[in-house]
Amino acid sequence: MKTIFLAIALIFAIAVCGTVSATETYDIGQQVTNNASSNLGITNSTSPDDALLITTAGSASYKGGSTEDSLQGVLDTTSAITPGNGNLVTLNDPNGALEFTFVKKSGNEVFARRYTPILSGNAFTIKSSNTVYLSNSILANMNEAQWNVIKQELGANAFEIVSIASAWANGAPEDLLKFAGTSGGVSEGLLSGYVKAKSFQNNFPLNNSAQSYHVMTTPGGGDDNVPMTILSVNPAQWVRQVPNQSDPLMINYQGMINGDPLESAYIWWDRSGSTTSPGNGILAVMKFNSGLLNEYGKPVSGGGLGQIQFLQWLYTQKNIFSGNMGSLILVDSLKKMNQSDFNYLWGNVVGTTYTPGHGIDKTYIAKLDDLNHQYEKNTGIITTSDYNAMKAIGEQAAKMAEAAFGSKLTGDDLVITSAGYALLKDGQGRLTISTLGALDGIRSVAGSKVDNLLSLSRSIWTPLWFAFVKKSGDLPNVDLNTVFIEYNAATGLRLVPVTYGGSDHNVFNIGLNSNLAGNSTSEGWRKSQAVERAYTNNRAYNIQEYAQQDFYVVAVANLWAYGVPYELLVASVGGACPGSGFTQGYVIADYVRTNFPLNSRYMHVGFPAHCKEMIINHILGTSAAEGTYFTPGVRIRNTNNAGIFILWNEATNTGEAILLEMDRNIINSMQNQDIPNNNHFYQTAYWALWYVDKAIPGKERYAELLTSFKVLKRIPLTRQDLNTLLAAGTNPEQFMRNFVVPVTPPVVDPVIPPVQPAPVIPTAPEPESQPVHQGTGIMSGITQTVGGITEQTAAPSEVAPGLPLEDNTPQTTETSSVPVVPIVGGLLLAVILVLVYLGRESVISAIKGTERLGK
Repeated sequence: MKTIFLAIALIFAIAVCGTVSATETYDIGQQVTNNASSNLGITNSTSPDDALLITTAGSASYKGGSTEDSLQGVLDTTSAITPGNGNLVTLNDPNGALEFTFVKKSGNEVFARRYTPILSGNAFTIKSSNTVYLSNSILANMNEAQWNVIKQELGANAFEIVSIASAWANGAPEDLLKFAGTSGGVSEGLLSGYVKAKSFQNNFPLNNSAQSYHVMTTPGGGDDNVPMTILSVNPAQWVRQVPNQSDPLMINYQGMINGDPLESAYIWWDRSGSTTSPGNGILAVMKFNSGLLNEYGKPVSGGGLGQIQFLQWLYTQKNIFSGNMGSLILVDSLKKMNQSDFNYLWGNVVGTTYTPGHGIDKTYIAKLDDLNHQYEKNTGIITTSDYNAMKAIGEQAAKMAEAAFGSKLTGDDLVITSAGYALLKDGQGRLTISTLGALDGIRSVAGSKVDNLLSLSRSIWTPLWFAFVKKSGDLPNVDLNTVFIEYNAATGLRLVPVTYGGSDHNVFNIGLNSNLAGNSTSEGWRKSQAVERAYTNNRAYNIQEYAQQDFYVVAVANLWAYGVPYELLVASVGGACPGSGFTQGYVIADYVRTNFPLNSRYMHVGFPAHCKEMIINHILGTSAAEGTYFTPGVRIRNTNNAGIFILWNEATNTGEAILLEMDRNIINSMQNQDIPNNNHFYQTAYWALWYVDKAIPGKERYAELLTSFKVLKRIPLTRQDLNTLLAAGTNPEQFMRNFVVPVTPPVVDPVIPPVQPAPVIPTAPEPESQPVHQGTGIMSGITQTVGGITEQTAAPSEVAPGLPLEDNTPQTTETSSVPVVPIVGGLLLAVILVLVYLGRESVISAIKGTERLGK
């Protein structure tokens, strides 16, 4: 009876409160776009070359729900912003607010305006900032007081917004802007990282599947995420150290403190020399050219006005986007290396024993043999765009798929493609031509939605291909009929059939349960092998074994068919390997954010490295480029470690680290009960579907899965402790286990509160309460002197020719007609009834029971 009573009260509370709906978030996207049309003049007649959207939509939550539908609302409302034009930059900010900043170019003028939905009762209003002016001349001459006004208008992500908008306005390549969304904006680190990764691939391409790239960085310089995408080097990727042997494994990415955060070690590795012994490689230690700072002659601080102005100088005075990007880096060392050298620098694992490496040890590296090679830093660096040609390829591929299916594509069909990451070769054979425009071609034919058009993160040398999927039937035996099409510059598009049973099948069902299930003696297994041959091996080019291209297509399509949460779906195509470790990472990340609420920022130490890393970073908003994700880059089998999670307080420069366990025995037992004979060809994909169907939050076995979690140790950290934990050569787990928590003596003397300084009264009016007009060109105006900025009123045509007068009136949209007062009264009544019925102690016990799920 008690349970029934609680359930009734809970249902009542949910019913009267309501939840976020797709319609509501879609309406938000429409409204902010319409406002941008009125306030900034971004209309359907605006060239995409003159419009930019920087947004947290898709990563930020709204009323506890996902926000990808607000992105759909934008795309459906204007043709000026599209996925294929490179003018849509999403910030991965799951802990921040939902916001949209539209930017427009008009001649030499660049101006921006931020829009944020604000809840008011059961309705929302769209809050608009004032128009901010960001032209080169304005940014170059801005002072700190003016920069503070900019930050007030653009909010917590002001640096990211301004740095991205400025780079875009000055001709930054579209792929660089995409990296900026997960790298804390554009910085000299991001720019130099782009050159490092692109130039290294140009100088030392991979020629067969026995070759691989590996990168060592010091997280926090902005450059760290770039090779993860350009070279497909990330902690979810690994290769076998010795071909044809399961162990040891070599992870492709390592990020620990090695000294200079703008310095990285790039490794080209070849394992093909012998079937019994490891191979040899090339090591390049590269760093940002600090001589440019000396030439600039002014101090540059990270994440502030000084950095913005330094970047402006690079664009306008050093012309880095006009063929001079190579000047951003120095190649400090170019060496030969063998397996012993690799183990010394990177570390290695024998069985379950991990021996830490020494990181970027300059003394050791100096003793290695030099490589006789003229390193080319400039040619073929900047990605170029042929939008119309790429759009035509996307349109043609979609029409070929329709012909193969014998029916039209719709917005409910799935498309997985390498377009947006794969690059095509230019006339000199360099990988420089973007394929992003193909996404718009697909949309023009199929009307694809945001969550149905998935650009799969692949290395830049991956061929351009498209997988079109039509779903039919009911879960779990859903049919996923798929057409696979690839592009070759010499021959154009061609449909790739799956050859099975002596016949070519242009349309083939890749449903795991409906067509591909079975062990090695089954028809399903043989069909799975046929898919692998068609999607990966039956090609005139090389795809590295760790790319597992067929697995990605099959696993992502089946995850999509199960209707996974958008944050899980988008991470599955963002670099994470969509198997059991991936879904395990989703549960780990959700456990952390549920049980350890964010104070200032999360930090994550991936130890051991595993497929779970990339989705944990996506869900928690951690990033190597921003200095919040670290890993020694080793994989240790048969460990229950889920990772180390740090709750860091920026204000106090202290934090605490949590060593988390996820007991595999408990999970294996649960999986064996539900899928006892999981010996299928795509085995780990079935485990991933088990999580999605049975054990992620909201599913029937989630509470049981939570019993696998255990906090092994929780320690306080000073900045010095944090640096020791994250230093190259450290075993992070052993540091945690051996850490002795200091004993703090009791305070005997009375604590005297510190003297509080007198409050600073701001001289600038709040933008919501005071109309703003033209100022010095930084914003649309200031009505009084602020830190040396003098009011200058001008006619609207002088603010930005052709724009209407400013209109800061909030726009309100009612999302429910339920009156607020009865809702509150009903909720209070429900709570009172529960308290009366159960008694105060019972309720308190229930609340305490939810404080640590799984305990």
